[in-house]
Amino acid sequence: SERCLIFVETKRSADYIGALLSQRNFMSTTMHGDRTQRQRVEAV
Repeated sequence: SERCLIFVETKRSADYIGALLSQRNFMSTTMHGDRTQRQRVEAV
């Protein structure tokens, strides 16, 4: 399976890109300071 890591400047941008990818049937998740530590670990 191929993976891609995308860096953006804001949490809002991360959530927007994550939602956009999900809508287009790409498996995706976001990782930023508003996520719990557990959510961040699971994202990796």
